[in-house]
Amino acid sequence: MYKRIKRYGRGHVLIEATGDSLELFLNEALRNGVVFYDTRREDKVLYAGVRVKDYAKTREAARSTGVDARILRKSGLPFLMFRWGRRRGLIVGGVLIVAAVLVLSQFVLSVSVSGNTTLATQRVVDEADKLGIRPWMYRGALDVKKLEKQLAEVLPECTWVSVEERGTDILISIVEKALPPQVVFQGDLVADKAGRVEEIMVIQGVAKVSEGDTVREGQVLIEAETPVRVEPANPADPNAVSPDVNVSELPAAKGFVRGRTWYSAEVTLPLQESVIAVTGLQKNGWGIKAGERVIMITHERSPYQECFAERSLYRLFSWRNWHIPVEIIKMNYQETRAESISRTVEQALVMAEEQAQTELTALIPPDTQVLGKDSVVMLADDGFVRIRVQAEVFENLAVYTQ
Repeated sequence: MYKRIKRYGRGHVLIEATGDSLELFLNEALRNGVVFYDTRREDKVLYAGVRVKDYAKTREAARSTGVDARILRKSGLPFLMFRWGRRRGLIVGGVLIVAAVLVLSQFVLSVSVSGNTTLATQRVVDEADKLGIRPWMYRGALDVKKLEKQLAEVLPECTWVSVEERGTDILISIVEKALPPQVVFQGDLVADKAGRVEEIMVIQGVAKVSEGDTVREGQVLIEAETPVRVEPANPADPNAVSPDVNVSELPAAKGFVRGRTWYSAEVTLPLQESVIAVTGLQKNGWGIKAGERVIMITHERSPYQECFAERSLYRLFSWRNWHIPVEIIKMNYQETRAESISRTVEQALVMAEEQAQTELTALIPPDTQVLGKDSVVMLADDGFVRIRVQAEVFENLAVYTQ
């Protein structure tokens, strides 16, 4: 590595020597102190790299031995500096662009809000503007912790406020206060799902079903009474009735109804299946990200025909609220290939039952009592297996009407 860096710093050229006296040419050049590297010969053509300072000696050896030598490629720092030296305007423009980016990166260019649902974005932006969070403000003057506290005070609808710097953007993230859902214990108790009634107790209302009945979803189980409450016109005379009758609100049916319900999950699994598998080979591509522009230095495209690609960003340098607006980007390519999986009917049935059991467990509420489970094979032919898993549970059936 050190030799390559040293060679690049001094500069080198790739030459092509053609003739019948290539051996004499090499011997003469070596006697003159020429150092060759990366030498390759094809019949009467010789390809080799030489240092810039040795090229004149190489030309002398070629003339003295009757060999034709020419330069194919020039590489190294001296040639790079020479080329860029002729493009002063481009260099000045590049320096001005970098300087402009560095200057603009010290200011806030935009303010955005996230996390709000009922709270208007414009209101959050207006309140932030009053506190000094606005475009074209100097980022070094930001006191994030203080601004978060002040915003939380002027936005009582929020339980949490965060002010985050993302480059030249200020992101205000909020969490609104979530009021607990108002549970209305009012009206009839109906069946939440189909089932068979095992236990019923009425505290208030009229039972519409009995133990042992099979009910369908939405059927009334306990009906609420609707009494009319008449208020006296004169509290001193309870017998005096006012002509304006005040009807009380509809009371809630109270009680519980428990019974047996059923849940099922069905899974179909093929005996032959194609899957995407990772081979274990991977390569990394490195590049530079400035704003929205990405310049890949190595592996601009994936070296594999099929792969998973994962991108990671690394910040170069930051100090307090300031950082260089250029990031290192890393692309990790992991080679994949399609593989065919073959299963026997027995293996497929076992896997299908495991998947169905997992799905069934997710369906059953956690506060229920499972009375029993069974599995039914519905198909084991034509390249597929299908299995259904069923469970009988004991749970509460009654819910209030919405």
